[in-house]
Amino acid sequence: TNIFALSEVDEIVTALALGVSITLIALGLDRQRFPWNVSLWTGFGSGLFFFGAFDLLEGEPYELLFALFTAGGIYLSVASRTRAILAMSVMSLLFYISYFTVEHFSDSLGWPVALILIGIAFVGLGLLTVRFNRRYF
Repeated sequence: TNIFALSEVDEIVTALALGVSITLIALGLDRQRFPWNVSLWTGFGSGLFFFGAFDLLEGEPYELLFALFTAGGIYLSVASRTRAILAMSVMSLLFYISYFTVEHFSDSLGWPVALILIGIAFVGLGLLTVRFNRRYF
């Protein structure tokens, strides 16, 4: 991170670059020797990437692309069979759903309905996560 700081690279770009790098390095490591360590770094790297992606897209007209990033993370977790990426992707998607409803529906009369829909989405994503875990892991 010192190279990024010395060259005055934006924090968002730093988070994106480090998140992708840490995730790819952790996925490339041998899982047989230290599986808990690989999971820790994979989760940290993917979480850092999602944090940077949200900061990059927040408030932009194409903000909904963040949901596609999280869907891509879920696909990557299934393809690479890593639970850490799956957990971070699902948590990021649930965070974004909550953020989106608070941002756009908090002052309306439909807020209780939105909360119910968020609850249904949480249950549905949880069931999908369990199904993916049973089928692919």
